[in-house]
Amino acid sequence: MSDKEINDLAVMIAEILNSRSQIISTGTSVKKLYVIFGNTWKNSYYSLFEDLSTLDGFSCTAVIPDAVYEPELEMKIKGFDGWDQVLTGKGAPDPAAEDSIYLFLEGTRNLIGKTALGICDTPDTIWLISALEQGVKAVILKGGLERFTGKEPKAYVKRILDYHRILLEYGIGMIDSVKELNGGSV
Repeated sequence: MSDKEINDLAVMIAEILNSRSQIISTGTSVKKLYVIFGNTWKNSYYSLFEDLSTLDGFSCTAVIPDAVYEPELEMKIKGFDGWDQVLTGKGAPDPAAEDSIYLFLEGTRNLIGKTALGICDTPDTIWLISALEQGVKAVILKGGLERFTGKEPKAYVKRILDYHRILLEYGIGMIDSVKELNGGSV
């Protein structure tokens, strides 16, 4: 990346960060948080559950798509008492719900690339694009982003990073922790 491209990206990120406080209301109304599980069970979900329990003013719903559904995953998710409900299968959350946020735990290259290109042919991409179309806030947990191996061609890495930039331009947030949802900072 050239210095100009890096500078442009930094400016864009700064603008997004400055506008974050306007995206989530700081009022006392309960916000719906749909947590979309995009993978089989990971032990890191235990710390996610701890972080979810610290959120104020959120009603949490777990969403387990058919592609990753396993009885063990559902059982472990239901073992966390912070859920208002657990949706399994193709039961998509209602993207038109006011004060709702979609939290995608897995930012796969498939999800990132298809969303950037407007392709909606999987439950994740359908939900994410539907949220965009309805003006509903969507965020991706950075820890769930796929890592590069270091062996990819530079052009490929650049393209994937361009897709990340497009998602930021769409208003899709990328957060380090669900704790960032507290206080309306996303």
